[in-house]
Amino acid sequence: MNGLFIQLSTTPPGSYLQDLINHVRLLHPELTDLAFADCQPWDVARLDPLNLAGLNVYVGAPHIPWFGPRPDTPSGLQSWMLPVAGAAGMLTPSYRWDQIFADEALAGQTTSRGWNVYIGSEVGIDAIGDHPILREAWEAYLIEICRRLQGPKFLWSPYAWDAWATVSTTRRTRIQTAVKTLVSNVKIYSQTPGIGRIDLQDGRGAQPQEPASDATNWYGLIKNSGTTVKINMELFTPGLQPLPIDVVRARRSFYATQGVPIGCSWEARYWLVPLYANHDH
Repeated sequence: MNGLFIQLSTTPPGSYLQDLINHVRLLHPELTDLAFADCQPWDVARLDPLNLAGLNVYVGAPHIPWFGPRPDTPSGLQSWMLPVAGAAGMLTPSYRWDQIFADEALAGQTTSRGWNVYIGSEVGIDAIGDHPILREAWEAYLIEICRRLQGPKFLWSPYAWDAWATVSTTRRTRIQTAVKTLVSNVKIYSQTPGIGRIDLQDGRGAQPQEPASDATNWYGLIKNSGTTVKINMELFTPGLQPLPIDVVRARRSFYATQGVPIGCSWEARYWLVPLYANHDH
């Protein structure tokens, strides 16, 4: 396992976090990337004592809660967008700026420590392909983040919601073009290297009924988007339980045979439970 996420908002206090990372690094010395999600400014002190030497560390702020349309939310949005932070939220300028300020406040503490930035807000790449105004809103957000936080590398982990087989060839091309355009525009208008890596969620935790080839097909669609693309291998079941270790092994093997690189996987504790139960390392 080369990379893992750790969700700080659900990580117990005390020595748990240090013990977790020590176990991970002991069992898998090849670990290169560790991404901390849902980090509040006051959590940074929890990270300082950790054994992070030699790792590419990414730290991301929580996404701002979205409670539905605000006065500056555009009218006429499709109904599915309204409750979704990555849709109606990002299309709402005041919300977008709230998220930018939260990201910037955290990065003010983390980048000075040599850590990189995990962009914790999410959207479906199929949605930004279908809705140019949504792509443009995400571009505005990402451009501002990269421009304000020049220096660190940026990791982003969007998803693809629709089953691959239901997506027409024309729509696939539209989605592919949208992702390329977004990556390019963020570089150009922020005058930075932009999004350094996309770890596309494989969706196998949230939607296990979809064939494993869905993730490889989506990866193939966007792998030449102008930045590094890998897969975020979800290690949980729909009931938020750890996957059996044989399922993890099989999926990892499948991605390897398909030439699909695995980036940071969600999430460290889902991985450790079956690992210890099966004495696999």
